[in-house]
Amino acid sequence: MGRRQISKIILCETVFIGIISLGVGLVVGIFGSQFMSILVSKLFEADMSKFEFVFSKAACVKTCLYFAVMYLAVAIFNTVTISRYKLINLLNAMKKNEKVKMKNPFLSIVVFAIASGILGYSYWKVTADVRSLNTANKTFFVILLGIVGTILVFWSLSGFILSVVKANKNLYLKDVNMFVLRQINNKINTMVVSMSVICLMLFVTITVLSSSLALRNTMQRDLLEMTPVDLNLYKIANLPEKSHLRKRNDLYRSTKTRFSNYNRRNVAK
Repeated sequence: MGRRQISKIILCETVFIGIISLGVGLVVGIFGSQFMSILVSKLFEADMSKFEFVFSKAACVKTCLYFAVMYLAVAIFNTVTISRYKLINLLNAMKKNEKVKMKNPFLSIVVFAIASGILGYSYWKVTADVRSLNTANKTFFVILLGIVGTILVFWSLSGFILSVVKANKNLYLKDVNMFVLRQINNKINTMVVSMSVICLMLFVTITVLSSSLALRNTMQRDLLEMTPVDLNLYKIANLPEKSHLRKRNDLYRSTKTRFSNYNRRNVAK
């Protein structure tokens, strides 16, 4: 086989996998969006009597278009990458060990300690000292500290673990711990960005979810406080005689009281 044939095979595999994943993703996304709509409506106690199954053609077309653009970029990248290698190197690629990049142990320990302190301060500032975060700038600064601390923790984690375990010779030299530890160290080094992004995405998800639940509870509490009854009657009359006005006011109060008591009994039932 030549490089072009290998590139064609990889391109066909990429397109085939892309079509399958796109189809499964569209089906799951269509039905999952309906489920999320029902869930959000239930959380905010919205009227579901007129709920309908919604399918957006524009969103489907955009999803397919963006997915095709991403997969086209991946296919081009794979083709260019394959064209730079020889066939013998591709066949023996799985037999080659990845190069282990070691960090300075002392630097890893210092960075890990600093990053842990930054994360601890950020969590304390958000939870215990929440009243001081009365402006968007202060909140953004604390979030920025958390992002920096998360990245630094994962960057220094491998070197920190390796330094701690190497201090205990009995554990480090036991069985194949030396090999396993260095492999884990290398995997952490190559996935610093991925693990940091995943943690930050989880942070955003938890923050948005908790904010939505708090907003929902606030809206329900305000709704109960602002609408204690189902019906309010207001009557404004410009009457010249005070006696007639007093009679109208008395009639209005008695009518409003009867309606309020009637609605409270219905709500209780």
